[in-house]
Amino acid sequence: MLNLLNTALDGWRAYNNANNTTTRLVVYFTLGFHKGDDPFTSNMCVASDFRDALLETFHDLQPNSWRVVFTGTDATRHSTYPDGVFEQGNKMLTIPSYKITKWNYIYAMSKLGQFFLVKSAVAQLLHLFDINELLVPIIAKIQKNVTNAAQMGDNSYEALVTNYIPTLESESISNRLLYIFLSPGKKKKKYRRDDMWSSLFQRRSKLLIDDLSSISKFIDDTFAKVPRLREHFMITNGISISYTTLHCKPWTMDAVKEENPRLHIVQQIIYRLKNAISTEYAAALHFPTNDTHVSGQKKELSLISVNTAEMSLDASETTAEMSLDTSDEMECEC
Repeated sequence: MLNLLNTALDGWRAYNNANNTTTRLVVYFTLGFHKGDDPFTSNMCVASDFRDALLETFHDLQPNSWRVVFTGTDATRHSTYPDGVFEQGNKMLTIPSYKITKWNYIYAMSKLGQFFLVKSAVAQLLHLFDINELLVPIIAKIQKNVTNAAQMGDNSYEALVTNYIPTLESESISNRLLYIFLSPGKKKKKYRRDDMWSSLFQRRSKLLIDDLSSISKFIDDTFAKVPRLREHFMITNGISISYTTLHCKPWTMDAVKEENPRLHIVQQIIYRLKNAISTEYAAALHFPTNDTHVSGQKKELSLISVNTAEMSLDASETTAEMSLDTSDEMECEC
């Protein structure tokens, strides 16, 4: 990652010198494992490497000369995000929104962890140390919770409920101890009461969802309150499900285990169509033509794209692609 960013800086400086111009270096980062071998830990590890490389390579750049664009996902929307309601003929059609639920909880947590890791680097580069101090403890707890999930084998939400450490200290220690005491186990079964267990599980499950939703809202709040941070770090919004090559390998591996692989694939696609968007639209969201929060125009050179479109499931084989295409130079608000 460090070599990649250094190569990008060399190319950016060479372009500016050759054309006697000043462009802004924009780094695009896309990473979102949700299947495969320990995908959520991989999400955090690569983002951590990216953060460290940013801090080392960008520390002597002028603040107005660079920007980071991070591919977001609607999976990190807070749990109360409203569903979409549309009128179709004489009927009202409701499209369930893609947001934090127990079905995508650990994935969403790892993506939020990525956002905070990179946001921390940007805050430090801009000398916004008070913002960074707010981010550090949240990052540490997300990393610990993702690690706990990985150690449970199947990254199951139910197992995480028992071992979760609230990122915002939203649960009392007494409630946590009671939960652990009632949890299923060889030595505890004779003390377990199913009605208490079920009630406490549901209560604690809601705490987890609410806690992560608060983290999601915190990101939006800091962007709203700190314009300088927003000018240098953008998370794309509106990306729900986009069928790209990133999905092919893990979904194919699942399909071949089924009696009818083709039917399995079709069922998976149809089920997710309600939240799917085109790859063209997903790409366009990275290049906003109008940002009401930021004034002024500046040329941007889209020099480097760190992506996982062709990424192996083995994080050690992660590849990154860099492209230099001066035809992509454009006027945009940033």
